[in-house]
Amino acid sequence: MNHPAIGAIWETHVVMQVQKHFQALGKDRPLWFWRTIHGDETDLLIEQGGRFIAIEIKFSENPDAKSRKGINALTTMYGEKSLISGLVASRTKHVYSLSEVVRTVPESDIDLYLQQG
Repeated sequence: MNHPAIGAIWETHVVMQVQKHFQALGKDRPLWFWRTIHGDETDLLIEQGGRFIAIEIKFSENPDAKSRKGINALTTMYGEKSLISGLVASRTKHVYSLSEVVRTVPESDIDLYLQQG
C-alpha cells in the first residue's frame, strides 16, 4: 500500500478495467490522456460523439475536491459542453458528488458510469 509506484499501478488497473469494458461490448472508443504545458492533466478521456467522459484516477478511499483539478482545467479550456461526465475512480465504497459535474465512484463499478453518451 505504501509502495512508491502504487499510484501508477492503480492508474493502469483502472485504465485496463475501462478497456476491458469496451472490448466486452465489442466497442472501440478512443481513449486519451490530456496534459497542458502548464502541467494540468486528466488521467483518462473517453471520446464519445465528439465529447468526453473525463476520469481522474485516485488510489485514495476518500478523494476530495482537489481530485477534480484536472477535470476543472479541462472544462475551463474546452467548456463544460465538451464533457459528458466527470468521474474520480477510486477505492471509495460509495458514490458521492465533488461538484455539479464530477462525482467519485468506486473503481469496481466504473463500467456502470461508461454507459452514458
